[in-house]
Amino acid sequence: MAGDMPTGGLRVLIVGDDADAARRHASLLRQQGLAVWVENDPQRIPDTLEAFLPELHQSRLAEQRLFYALEGSGQGIWDLDLQTRRAHFSAQWKDLLGYDDEDPGMDRTRLIGLVHPEDRARCLADYERHLAGETHIFENEHRARRKDGSYVWILSRGKVVVRDDDGRPLRIVGTDTDISARKCAEARRQQADEALQALNADLEARVGERTWKLVEFYNQLQEEEHFLRALFEISPVGLVLFRVADGQLLDCNQAFAQILDVPIEALVGRAYGDLVSPDSRPRRLDEFAVLQQTGAFRGHETHYLTRRGDRVPVRQSCRLVEKKGERLAWLVVEDISERCRRDAVTEHLTRQIATLTGQQLFNAVCDSLSQLLGAEQVFVGRVLQEQGSIRVLAWKSGDEWLPLRSFSCAGTIFESVVDAKELVRHDRLQDLFPDKTWPGEQGLGSFAGLPLTDFSGVVMGVLGVMGRAPFSLPQVELESMLQLFAIRVKAEMQRISAEQRFHELFQFSPDAIILADGEGRIRQVNEAAPRLFDYAAEDMAALLVEDLVPEPTRRQHVAVRRQYMELSAPRIMAAERQMAVRGQRRDGSVFPLEISLVPVDTDQGRWVAAVIRDISEREDAQRRIQASLREKETLLKEIHHRVKNNLQIISSLLSMQSDRLASEDARDALRESQHRVRSMALIHERLYRNEDLNGVDFGDYIQSLVSVLYRSYRHEGCRVNIGFDLDDVQLNVDTAIPCGLLINEMVTNAFKHAFVGREEGELRVTLVREDEWIRLTVADDGPGIPAGFDWQRSDSLGAMLIHTLSKQIKAELAVSGPPGTCYTLKFKELLYATR
Repeated sequence: MAGDMPTGGLRVLIVGDDADAARRHASLLRQQGLAVWVENDPQRIPDTLEAFLPELHQSRLAEQRLFYALEGSGQGIWDLDLQTRRAHFSAQWKDLLGYDDEDPGMDRTRLIGLVHPEDRARCLADYERHLAGETHIFENEHRARRKDGSYVWILSRGKVVVRDDDGRPLRIVGTDTDISARKCAEARRQQADEALQALNADLEARVGERTWKLVEFYNQLQEEEHFLRALFEISPVGLVLFRVADGQLLDCNQAFAQILDVPIEALVGRAYGDLVSPDSRPRRLDEFAVLQQTGAFRGHETHYLTRRGDRVPVRQSCRLVEKKGERLAWLVVEDISERCRRDAVTEHLTRQIATLTGQQLFNAVCDSLSQLLGAEQVFVGRVLQEQGSIRVLAWKSGDEWLPLRSFSCAGTIFESVVDAKELVRHDRLQDLFPDKTWPGEQGLGSFAGLPLTDFSGVVMGVLGVMGRAPFSLPQVELESMLQLFAIRVKAEMQRISAEQRFHELFQFSPDAIILADGEGRIRQVNEAAPRLFDYAAEDMAALLVEDLVPEPTRRQHVAVRRQYMELSAPRIMAAERQMAVRGQRRDGSVFPLEISLVPVDTDQGRWVAAVIRDISEREDAQRRIQASLREKETLLKEIHHRVKNNLQIISSLLSMQSDRLASEDARDALRESQHRVRSMALIHERLYRNEDLNGVDFGDYIQSLVSVLYRSYRHEGCRVNIGFDLDDVQLNVDTAIPCGLLINEMVTNAFKHAFVGREEGELRVTLVREDEWIRLTVADDGPGIPAGFDWQRSDSLGAMLIHTLSKQIKAELAVSGPPGTCYTLKFKELLYATR
C-alpha cells in the first residue's frame, strides 16, 4: 500500500509472486541503507507506482545535483559493473587522464593496467579487501598513466553499492581526484623535513663532537698543566715568575731556591730588585727596559745574593707574557759559577802557555786540560799522512808521562777522530773497542777527541782527553775549551813544520846558501856552500862575506853590503847590475856567480840570506853560443850576398836578351821581369849589408826601389814628383819579398800609364804602422783605371801578380780611382813558417 511505503532516502519497489524471494532481496537492499517496499498484489502495483513516481523523480534530481557537484569539484566519477566487467566514466574522469568520448570503453582489466607498476599491487590489495567487505570504502593513492604516457597522482575512492544475496559485490561506484599538486607539496615538505632532520642530526653530531673535544682538550690541558708543573719543579735551571708592574716574585722552582740558598716559601712575594746584587741593580733597569720594548731578552749575565750575602753569577733569559690582562715575566736562571771559575783558570793557563814553544808547549797543554777537566789521560798527536800513523808529541797519564812513539791509525781511537773531522765524544769507551781490554784495565770510561785541521781542512793532528767518568761539560763547552788550546797547538805544529821544511830546503838546496849578519859575519851555511868555495863548514863560520870575493872588489863590496842593509829588499845582484859577480875560492881561483839576497829577521837582528850559484858553465855556454851565432850570421850574409849576385846575373841576362829582340812588346816584357828580379835582389842586398839579419828596413828599401824604377821608366819631357811618407818599419824576409814585388808592380804600372804625354806628374808612396797592422799606399795623379776595366779579372801578368801576392801576405787590397789610381794594402807581418 502506498501508505505503507517507507519514506525518506532512496526507495525500491519489489514485485513478485514468490513472497519469500522478495523478502530476501529486500533484506539485502536494506543492508545497503535503501528503503524497500515489497508488493505482491498485482492489482495494487499501479497505485504503488503512481505513488512511487514522484519519489523517483525527486531521487533523480538529487542524483543529478550530486553528479554536478562532484564534476564541479574536479573529481572524476567511475561506475564498474562487476558482472559484465563494463565500466562507465564521467567526462571529468576522462579529462583527468586525457581521454575523450571517442576512445574505446574501459573494463576492469584495462583500468587496472593504467595504475603505475610500482603502485599496482598495493592498489589491487586495497581494492580486493573492499570487495571482500573488509573495509567500509575503497581508498587508495596511486599514480595513473595518462593517454600521453605521463603519470598523474590520483586519490581513488569507491564503494560497493550492490551485492547479491550471498554478499558478492555486483556494482562498485567511486571517484578519482587529481592530487599531484598535493603530492608535490608533500614531496617538497618531506625533502624539507629530511633536510631539517639531517641538519638537526648534523648539529647534534657537531655539538656532541665539539663537546667531546672540549672535554678532551680540558683533560689534555689538565695533563699538560701537571706535566709542565712537574718539569717546572724538577728543572735543573732556575725558573721564576715575576709580576712586571712591581717586580714581585709570584712563583719559582727548587733549582732557583737552591741558587739563592733560600726556601721557596721565603722567596714568594719578594721583589726582584731585592734578590740581585747591589752592583747589578742598575743593569736590572736596563733588562726591564729591553723587556718592555722587545718582549724578551736572552743571555744577560748578572749576580744574585744568597742568604749568606754571597754573590752568585748567573746567566738569565726572560720572556714577557700576559695572563688575565696582567703582564708577567718568566725568567730562566742558570748558575754559571763553575763556568766562571773554569774560564778564569783557562785564561790563566792560556796566558802561561802563550810564550811556550815546542815540547814545553805540548806538555803544558796536557797539564792544563788534565786540571780543567779532571781527565785521567791527555795526549797531543801529529798525523803522518804518508805512513797512516800518529806520532805522539805529548801523553800524560795521571802523574806520569808516557814515552813518545808512533801508533797506527787503523783500529784505534785516533782513527775515529781523523775520519770524523769534528769533535768525537764517547761516554762509554768500552763500547768503542768491545774486543779490547785496555779501557777496563786502565779504568777509562770516557773519551773526547778534537781533530786539528790546517787552513785547507786536512787533519794535521789530534788533541784527546780520556777520563774515568763521563765529562760533566756539555758538548758545546767541551768543544770550546779544546778549541781554545787547539789553536795554540796547531800554530806550534805549523811553525815546527815550517822550520823543518826550511831546514830541508836550506840544507839540501843545490845552490849555496849563506846567512850573514849586518856586520857581514857568516852565521850559518848549508852543505853546498863549503863545496862551492872549497872550505870546511866550521872554517866558513869564522869568515866575513868579503873573504869570499876577489881582493880588488872587497872594499867596494863592503859599501854595497851596507847600502843593501839599509834597503832590505830581495834582489838578484847580477841581473840588476848587468855585470858578472865574481867569487873567490880558498885557493884564490875566481869564478862567476849569480847571487840572490833576501832579508831575514831573527832574534839577533836582521840577517841576510844569500843564495849563490856558480854560473861558470853558463858563461862558457853563452860564449860558445855567441861564437856560433856570429858564425851563422857571417854564413847568412854570405848566402844573401850570393843570392843577390845570382839575381843580378839573371837581371843582366834578361837585359842582354832584350837587346837582341826586335819586338817592342817582348823587350817590355823582359824589362818588367828584369825589374821584378832586381826588386828581390835589392832585399837580399839590404839583408847582407845589415848588422841585424832578422829584418829589412822597409822604408829605406822602398826609396831605393822607386828610384831604380824611375830611372828605368823616365819619360822625356815629363817631370814626376815623388813623395814618401814612410814609418820606421822592419819586415822579415817572408813578408818583405812579396811586398817588394807588389810595390814593383804598382809603381811600374804608374810609370807606364799615369804620366804618358804629360809635362808633370805626381807619385806618392806611404808606409804607416797602425798597432799590429801595416798600411801601404801607392797613388798617382794620372787618368786612372779605364771605365769598365776589371783588374781582378784581367789576364795581364802585372794584375795577376798583384792579386796573387796580396793573397800570399793575407792583405786587404783596395783599388780606387779615377781621378788617379790608388792602391792600398793593409796587412800584418807574416810569422816565420817552419820549413
